[in-house]
Amino acid sequence: FTFTASDSANQANLATGAILFTTGSPSNTAGACYVLFNRTTGLVGLYDDTGTVLSTKAFGASSALSNSQCAVGYAGIGLPGGNTVQFILQVQFITGPFSGAKTVYFDVSEPSATSGWVDIGSWTAQ
Repeated sequence: FTFTASDSANQANLATGAILFTTGSPSNTAGACYVLFNRTTGLVGLYDDTGTVLSTKAFGASSALSNSQCAVGYAGIGLPGGNTVQFILQVQFITGPFSGAKTVYFDVSEPSATSGWVDIGSWTAQ
């Protein structure tokens, strides 16, 4: 997956990006595939099954992060130009418990502002 965000002033303002695959509203972080990118630290993280404990690894690291819903492989940042940032994510959904239609949410934050969760569509995990 590639999630793209732009800032009206400068791409460097886009400090973090969060991606959430869940059932229902973005408040449903337990039992979800909830990924956080932090450009400042160069880390990508995946929240545990409760949606509260974050495990991290460096961008580009080959090790996997996983919970009962998904596993995150490669993750990194792309800078295609202008004020745009790409959040690049290789994710494998765990078949069985997490199968079915999921809503996909995206949230991008600057140091002093956030987009809030934006519903960007749906994905069928299988």
